[in-house]
Amino acid sequence: MKDDRFRDEEYFFQRKYIFHRCLDFGSGRGSFTKFLRTRGHKVIPVDIENHSEDNSVAPTLYDGHVIPFRDDYFDTSFCLFVLHHLANQSQILKELGRVTNQYIIVAEDILELKIDTIICDLHLHAKEGLWNPSGLKDTFHSDEKWHEIFKQNKLSLESKYRMPRFKVISHPIPRMIYVLKNADQDKARM
Repeated sequence: MKDDRFRDEEYFFQRKYIFHRCLDFGSGRGSFTKFLRTRGHKVIPVDIENHSEDNSVAPTLYDGHVIPFRDDYFDTSFCLFVLHHLANQSQILKELGRVTNQYIIVAEDILELKIDTIICDLHLHAKEGLWNPSGLKDTFHSDEKWHEIFKQNKLSLESKYRMPRFKVISHPIPRMIYVLKNADQDKARM
């Protein structure tokens, strides 16, 4: 359902950051890949397993550590509601920075209220299993904490867009879309 969260005003907000070759990192069922392709973008889905709805959006599989593309291969990379499912968030952000030459667009749930932590934990347990066999903990963050994480990984904030808390009624959490640039690449181009 990634595409449901990125229609209309969200797509309008980010379309100026979407260039020719795009990466859909953590593509899941492939619905966002399809959404972008219908708008004329060349998109390559990547995931650790194939959960695609059909072969046209089957992902390139990767080992969970190194995205199997050369440096600066993609113009724009998307990582939509994926990072909170990963313990190695910094490693993934560095990899996205390595394979992306323009913008990295990250969307994540944002913790603002105490109830948000409870709702996000329930979401994580529903996805990861009742007893959270992967052992994930503290993978959801506040807006301020995401800013720190991006800065630690040498990603500069180009823009951001706050999605309303009740955009998805079944998951009433505020969400943020972050448009990031690799700070090291900016310096190298000067």
